[in-house]
Amino acid sequence: GRRSNLYALDADDRVVASLRPLSETRSELAFGEPWTDPASGVPQRGRFRFESASEADLLAAIESEYQGRETARAEDDLSRRISQVLRRERKAVTRRREKLERELAEADQANELQRRGELLKSALAQVEPGAASVTVTDWDTGEPVEVPLDPALSAVQNLNALFKKSQKLIRRLAKAGGQVDAVAAQAADLEALEAEFAALAPGDAAALEAFAAREPVAAWLRPRPGAAPPSSAPAEARVPARFRDLPRRLWPRRYQGSHGMEIWVGRSDEANDVLTTRLARGKDFFLHLESSPGSHVILRTEGRSDPPSEAVLEACELAVHFSKHRRATRADVHLVPIKNVKKPKGAKPGLVYVTGGRTIHLRREEARLRRILDALIED
Repeated sequence: GRRSNLYALDADDRVVASLRPLSETRSELAFGEPWTDPASGVPQRGRFRFESASEADLLAAIESEYQGRETARAEDDLSRRISQVLRRERKAVTRRREKLERELAEADQANELQRRGELLKSALAQVEPGAASVTVTDWDTGEPVEVPLDPALSAVQNLNALFKKSQKLIRRLAKAGGQVDAVAAQAADLEALEAEFAALAPGDAAALEAFAAREPVAAWLRPRPGAAPPSSAPAEARVPARFRDLPRRLWPRRYQGSHGMEIWVGRSDEANDVLTTRLARGKDFFLHLESSPGSHVILRTEGRSDPPSEAVLEACELAVHFSKHRRATRADVHLVPIKNVKKPKGAKPGLVYVTGGRTIHLRREEARLRRILDALIED
């Protein structure tokens, strides 16, 4: 046993030696001191509490006990899943609201661009080729106004560009303005659901199941297309074996991509090195935002040399999201087989050299990013 030991006593029953340290077994003993028996006696065989019950009654009692435990476990699991989807939808609504606010803030420039265009229109003859700006007089205030220009464009092209951008912002303003009320209504409905869920009485299984069956909660709880089925295996068994000898801080973030392919994302410069040089292998693909600091991203292809395009786009979304250009609407992401990625000797953490590969011109999609971020695999 864990606390077993062997003791050697002399003729006077004094302790002279032990197989294991006395401090690990019986700290009250000391070498050279008389032996004393343990204060506790030898464990006795207990009395069978159910010896008077019949076998049928005993089995019925066991079934009742564990059925109650399984019911409670199922209720806890359902409650946890509802909490997760409510948090997920809250984050989604918050992201949509923030995006609308950014678009509305940008659209406020439309009137200023329109005004600059009208001023430039009245002074086209004053624009010199290659000029970076032109100063015109504001007919309302009589004050000089400097209109920035693109030196690579002609005066007329600069004028058209100003009006085009102004119209684009006006359209964005109209679109975003129409969505503000919808997002506000979604936030109000979600807040009401959260309050109702918080008010459910603990242990009221019927009320919990009724809440879960209501729309849109039932739709949120349904598995998403392409999502991995829930596993009943212990969490430790689902962790890749190659992770287990690494400190947790070096484990990459793991996301369940389309077609069952996992996407791994480094958490730091040191973790990027470990991910790219030790964890990635075979026909995996390395992704990184071109000419920008950011996390290394590995698309686990499971041996395929032609991963599905949707899985590649999801990995590209993560490469941009975990970079300094996460707010960009478009980005260039470099994709290269992991065998073409090398770590130069003595290079600083996170720095690798790549050869070959191709560039993917990614047009960001919020729905795709939200879907892959929600597919985080918890270790």
